[in-house]
Order: sequence, then C-alpha cells, then structure tokens
Amino acid sequence: MLQRRSEANQTGAGFSSIHHREAGGGFWTAPPTLLGKQNPIESCRKTVRRKKILIQNPTFKFVGLFLAYVLIAGFLIRLDWVDRHVMDPYTVLISRISTAILNAAGASVETSGTTIRHASFAVDIRRGCDGIVATAVLVSACLAFPLRWKMRVWGALLGYTLVFVLNLIRVVGLFYVGLNGSSRTFEFCHAYVSQFGVIALAMVFWIYWVGREKTVVY
Repeated sequence: MLQRRSEANQTGAGFSSIHHREAGGGFWTAPPTLLGKQNPIESCRKTVRRKKILIQNPTFKFVGLFLAYVLIAGFLIRLDWVDRHVMDPYTVLISRISTAILNAAGASVETSGTTIRHASFAVDIRRGCDGIVATAVLVSACLAFPLRWKMRVWGALLGYTLVFVLNLIRVVGLFYVGLNGSSRTFEFCHAYVSQFGVIALAMVFWIYWVGREKTVVY
C-alpha cells in the first residue's frame, strides 16, 4: 500500500520523501524527488547577470588588464627584433649615462658597449639590470588602473622616469661598491639591496599616485 505522510521529512530545499509501507508493516524511503524545477531561461539570465557583475567589477577589471599588459610586455621584450633594436641600444644608453655620471664624480671610467671599466674594476650591464622588468610592471599597473586615460598615461610616464632614474642610481652605486668594497659585498648589494630598493620605491610611487589621482577624480 502506497502512503504519503503529511509530516513527510524534508531532505532539503525543494525536496520531499515518499514512504512505502512494506508487508511487515515497516516503511522504506524512496529517493528524494525535486518538487519545483527552476525555469532554465531564468537560470541562464541569472548566470549572465552574475558574469556581467563580475566583469564590471573594478577590481576584476584592474587585475585582468594588469596581467594582460604584463604578458604583452613580457612577450614583446623577448622578441629577437625588439632585443636587437630596442633592448640593446637601451642598455648601451644606460651604460653611457652612468659612465658620464661617474666621470663627473671623478671616477675616471670609460664605456664599451654595455660595460663600464675602471683601471681596477668593471661591470657589465646585462638583461635584468636595465630596469625593464620593473618598468613593465609599474607602467602596466598605471595603465590598468580605472582612471581617465590622460591620468593613466601621465602616471605611466612618471613611473617610467622614476624607474629609469632609480636604475641609474643603482648602477652608479653598485659600481662604487664594487670599486671600493669586497666581491661579497658587491654581490649582496647587487642581488638584494638594490633590487629591493627599486621595487619598493616603485611600489611606494604607485600607491601614492593611485591615492592622489583617486582624490582628484572622486
């Protein structure tokens, strides 16, 4: 005999249990059945609305654009043509400017390509010491932040200039450390102190720029 209890146990929202009486007088419970099915069109609309809300979220847009710009920059700087016609001349420029600063300070050095030479010491500015990675990250963060494009470009130019100057200070400072200190001191300053200093100051600039521009716009 099939019987439904009026006080049927609820197994979850929208579900009920059907109980069957067995020959011995006991009950066994049938699998729960879905009482109300959601309209598939309405469900699709809700999903689309949720995706639109997610895409339009400023934080989501900033992170997505930032990662996209960083990936594009990383792809471009790895191209052979860009390496030969942009990166190499850029590194030579850094070497020449650093040499001019050192000579103005009385260090008596000369440059050959990307190498700065002294009578007792020399450094070669290689990839990773040119500030390109820090520049790409900072410029990408400025361009991705949700402000008017004029402010984004202005922030990117200021960020590039800052990293360029910081990298010149880094090269000149490391040269003096290598000229007057031990090789261990030079390696420590090269690998940790100067790298951290450039990254930290770039982050401070970006945080300051974001706070200032948000104050102006909003």
